[in-house]
Amino acid sequence: MPPRQSHLTTREGEIPAAIDALGKVPIACNTLTLTIAGPSSADPVPAEDGAAQGDIVLTTLSGTVASASPSVRIVTLEAPVEGVSTIALLDDTEVQSSEGAQLTLNELQPGTQIEALGHPGDSDALLAVEMRVLDQAIDLLAGPAR
Repeated sequence: MPPRQSHLTTREGEIPAAIDALGKVPIACNTLTLTIAGPSSADPVPAEDGAAQGDIVLTTLSGTVASASPSVRIVTLEAPVEGVSTIALLDDTEVQSSEGAQLTLNELQPGTQIEALGHPGDSDALLAVEMRVLDQAIDLLAGPAR
């Protein structure tokens, strides 16, 4: 006898070929009530820059690159700016030159002036959605730094 493939049948011809063929399957469960609530009126969270409460507030900051780590997509600043000393680039964040050309993190050298747009992350990090080089400390014709 083949191994049991269903609690309803053991005959292969009676087992549906696709889950959609099952139709509605009753599943016994307890009732779950979920309430999603924002901050209480006793503890209002002020909105920044005219944004509505609950909106993600993006911050723009400018700083000087101390180092760039392409493998982990992190840029460390020479000095903290508004409490931020690390910029973490999201998977789809692009680095652009002041002329709009796409750059890689390998091309950022210490001393490069950058501007990043993002939202605060954990501790002293900014999660950047955009990064632009303001003052390039590299020679674009020479290619990536080695």
